[in-house]
Amino acid sequence: MFDSWRFQIRTAKAALRDGRLDEASEILRQSRLREYLPAKQLSREAGRRLTDRALGLAASGETQAGWRALESAESLETPPERLAEVRQVLAERGLREAEAYLAAGEPQQAIACLARLERRGAVNGEARRFRKAAGAVTEARRLCRQGRFGEAETLLAEAKSLVSHPDVLESLRQACTVKREEARQLSEKLHQALTSESWTAALSAAEALLEIAPDHREARIARRKAWKAVGMQQTSAHPARPAGRPRGDEPVVSVWRGGAVSENRPDDDFRNWRFLVWVDAVGGFLVCLGSRLVLGQPNPDSPPDVPLLADISRRHAVIHRDGEGYFVEPVHSVKVDGRPASGPTPLRDGSVLQLGENLRIRFRKPHALSATARLEIISHHKSMPSADAILLMADSCILGPGSHSHVVCRDWTQDVILHLNKEALHCRATGEFQIDGQPCGGQGPVTRSSQIEGEAFSLSLEPA
Repeated sequence: MFDSWRFQIRTAKAALRDGRLDEASEILRQSRLREYLPAKQLSREAGRRLTDRALGLAASGETQAGWRALESAESLETPPERLAEVRQVLAERGLREAEAYLAAGEPQQAIACLARLERRGAVNGEARRFRKAAGAVTEARRLCRQGRFGEAETLLAEAKSLVSHPDVLESLRQACTVKREEARQLSEKLHQALTSESWTAALSAAEALLEIAPDHREARIARRKAWKAVGMQQTSAHPARPAGRPRGDEPVVSVWRGGAVSENRPDDDFRNWRFLVWVDAVGGFLVCLGSRLVLGQPNPDSPPDVPLLADISRRHAVIHRDGEGYFVEPVHSVKVDGRPASGPTPLRDGSVLQLGENLRIRFRKPHALSATARLEIISHHKSMPSADAILLMADSCILGPGSHSHVVCRDWTQDVILHLNKEALHCRATGEFQIDGQPCGGQGPVTRSSQIEGEAFSLSLEPA
């Protein structure tokens, strides 16, 4: 009878001849074949071909596949010096990939590349220095977002001294220098405008400063103050409120009726509130509690629920929530994901709405267990009041470090939840925190003017 080991070696040889390296390697890894000289010779050939494949994959940019080919070669009779040679090439390739990510201003991707090298035991002194440099760039980016460009420049200079190709960071340092000078000039303008109570100029300077430093604390505070002052001026210019009509800061709940939008101004029902949430070092967000919301141009006589500074109609579209789902109903030109909407059109997480010629809004529904949605203006337009996003709040609004949060607060260590019940709007968080200066043990009711503070978070609400 033909020996089984001879048959397996012959099968492995045929697989190797036909270029089926994985199949041949799987057969040759069997420990009982390793005592036979023909199997050792085939194993050595398979290892050589796998290392060639690893180098080819690395050269074409498929470094991770190259590492897998090398790991397969390591389990065969591949000469140690050949394995060491290919390992060095792959490690160098991985380091260059990390360097490219760092040069592109993506330090987290660079750190991920270096972490993969570390898991494979391919980290040398240069890789360790590079990881430290990537960490410095990450911190520098955080400081830039806060407007602390001088400190960021110091960190970038430190990072340059750690890498073998310092020119990859030069463009980042130069950009930081330019932004530092821009921020200095804008800060001076902002200070002058605030001192003279020139609110329009203050708002313009604050917006410009936040364009280059989105987490600039002083600019955010100034923007809030300026918007409040400008809003008071606009309100005082409006006609007097007729008897029986709710206060001017109450929202307009717009209802879709047979192809036309009608208005219903409710009484002071918290479920129809519209307010701003300002989150320290994160941003400002317009929160709408109504289930039907009109999007359109600002108009003091008949304001939409979501005023948008764009070339669109006063009543351009209606977004309404039906259970867990959302629909957009066009009054004027609306496209959803590039397709014209001629009637009620469902919105899905990631859908892009186009209102008019060029206003583009991304619809997000980040949390699978919450019906709350988020509108992100992705064109150059803005909402009024200016906000980083519009939250269409259903049952709850999650603020926290997770990507599923409706408001992502990366530096927080816990979630803070605004939620609705039958009687009021509440705030819930782990541990002790304060609402309007009063301690509460984990939960408490809030108004549209509440200040909420915990050990590691701070946010405030104000009417919109």
